[in-house]
Amino acid sequence: MSAEPNTVRNPNMQAPRSVGASRYIFIGAIVLLGAAVWLVVLPRLAQDRILKADSQQVSHQAPRVDVVWPHMEIGSDLTLPGNVQAVSEVTIFARASGYISRRYFDIGERVHAGQILADIESPEAKLQLEQAQADTSKSRNTVLQSQADVEKQRAGVAQAQADSSRAAASTEQSRAMVSNALARLAQAKASRSESEAKLAESKHALDGQKSAVEQSEAQMELATTTARRYRELLQEGFVTQQDDDQAQATLKVARAASSSAKSAVGAATANVQAAQEAINSAEAAVDAATADVSSSRQSLNASIASERSSHANVAAIEAGLRSSQSVVQVNRSGVNSQLANERRFGALSGFQRVRAPFDGVITARNVDVGTLVTAGGAATNLGPTTTVSTSGLFGLARTDELRIQVSVPQAYFQSIATGTKATVSVQEMPGRVFEGAVTMQSGALDSSSRTRMTEIRLKNPKGVLLPGMFARVVFAMGGKRRVLRVPANALDVGKDGTRVAVVRPDSTLHFVKVLLGRDFGPEAEVLEGLTGDERMVSNPTSDLKDGMRVEVASGGDAGPKMSPAGDHTPPSTKQPGIR
Repeated sequence: MSAEPNTVRNPNMQAPRSVGASRYIFIGAIVLLGAAVWLVVLPRLAQDRILKADSQQVSHQAPRVDVVWPHMEIGSDLTLPGNVQAVSEVTIFARASGYISRRYFDIGERVHAGQILADIESPEAKLQLEQAQADTSKSRNTVLQSQADVEKQRAGVAQAQADSSRAAASTEQSRAMVSNALARLAQAKASRSESEAKLAESKHALDGQKSAVEQSEAQMELATTTARRYRELLQEGFVTQQDDDQAQATLKVARAASSSAKSAVGAATANVQAAQEAINSAEAAVDAATADVSSSRQSLNASIASERSSHANVAAIEAGLRSSQSVVQVNRSGVNSQLANERRFGALSGFQRVRAPFDGVITARNVDVGTLVTAGGAATNLGPTTTVSTSGLFGLARTDELRIQVSVPQAYFQSIATGTKATVSVQEMPGRVFEGAVTMQSGALDSSSRTRMTEIRLKNPKGVLLPGMFARVVFAMGGKRRVLRVPANALDVGKDGTRVAVVRPDSTLHFVKVLLGRDFGPEAEVLEGLTGDERMVSNPTSDLKDGMRVEVASGGDAGPKMSPAGDHTPPSTKQPGIR
């Protein structure tokens, strides 16, 4: 029993041990958390700060660009296509009508000015001469006829004057008839107006009688109803016999009044019809008077026209008399005219021989012996490349000198003036060139192609070149001017036009508009906008902005060097194939 207290545990002694263990666990957890923060979070924060600093540095760093330079080149020759044409070309037509009796030359043969090309047989010329002689005799006979007409016309003048007097008297009589007809017309219109007034009055009375009929019928209906009601009341003993008699008398009076009103309506209707018939009669009288006035006026106009015709006839006969006297002189002059006509037909007989107007070669022959030809005829509207005529008798072209028309682009028209030398070649004659010169230029440019028509003349004494050939015309442009060329990858073509991105000495970028000339593929000519010393961005991108600062890639600051020809050529950026 004494050992029992020693075996019993004290709860108050176990609690301090549990509190100390919890404290150690808490402290260990804090240490582990601090180690995790030190090993994981702090390095990440440091890495984020480094990345932000790098990104800010990159955002403030200027973009790197590659640059290229323009360079000067001696202008290359300008080659343009053209069509060979004869300096003079004409279609020969016949001046006389007839049949081809003989032909002396054929297509491709050379002729000289004045040589006979063909003969035309025209028998009509002799017949025309005989007709002219007959017309002369006819004119002489006409003179005698005109003298006889003079006497006849004098008698006609006297007769016309008498007719004019009779027409004047008839005119006065017609005027009197017109006055009488107008008076009758006025009287008929007055009668019509009176009848119209009576018709209106009758219609008004008819309307009043119709209203009276309607009123009397209403009264009769009321009297009938009252009489029937009183008769029924009398049978039942509610009214006296006197009351019934009075109702029946009132009904009789109403019936009489209705009959009287209806009779009055009939009388009013008859009055309206009578007034209407009076109006119709008045209208007929007005129409008759109007017709009479019209007829009288027509007679007056006819009389006036007849009088004027008589006066005009007198004047015409007098004029005819003077004309007949003039015809005598005209016919006498006609004799001389027919003699001149005879000489004209003699001259036309000379056109039966067709002659060449100038030296040249026959390019077309559209007739043969027996062909019927007519004088004149419509000429063919030849195009700028047409060399063969399809109408007329012959086509003749002067080929000892040729012309070529070319279209010079707007960028070069100032470099080509009258007198500029040009060389001409054709594909069928390789290695052979012909010398020519500019003789004329158009005074304006073609608005659709922006080119200027230029004509080159060249000698062709042996006829080696033929009209209609396709030729290449070369203008020597190299010795006259130097042009600036830029690489094609430096051009920026967009809505603002053609531009280049130029890097200035202060490393700022600016876009400059340029005017291009010819395109050589990897290079292009620049006519305006550059001086030749600019650094241009190669392959400019859309993120480049005007005024921004850029960094030129290594090797881009070396600058252009002078080529042996005096051209600026960048040594490190020049592309293969670019001169």
